[in-house]
Amino acid sequence: MEEVVEAAGAGAEWVKRLAKKLEEAGVEHEYEGESLRLHLGELVVEVTTHPEGGFMVSMQVPLPGGSEDKPDQYVSAFANAVKLFLRLSGDAEYQLDTSLPDYPMLYMVRRYSDPWKMVDEVARAVSELAR
Repeated sequence: MEEVVEAAGAGAEWVKRLAKKLEEAGVEHEYEGESLRLHLGELVVEVTTHPEGGFMVSMQVPLPGGSEDKPDQYVSAFANAVKLFLRLSGDAEYQLDTSLPDYPMLYMVRRYSDPWKMVDEVARAVSELAR
């Protein structure tokens, strides 16, 4: 991963800029500090700092954990995650969380060193997908 662009000096300005772009596009979201969360159907997307440094877009894809009969819900969330993931250019990471066996989750992550590039890409991609 390339050198991380310092955004700490700007406080959470990158989050505010992303929130403003999403508001202009009519995309509902919530943010606090250096974290922003939005929903694309069943898909939860979090834009925040990465625990190992830099920034990330994390798509939380629910996976079937029991015998529930809601395949369309899972298919829709996964489709939205793939569509968003392919529109972003950050480094790819995947994490499978099975800590709650009845509610497994796949995290599809795009990691960035430049928060401003991330903001522009996320705003454009989410605006396209929310139409």
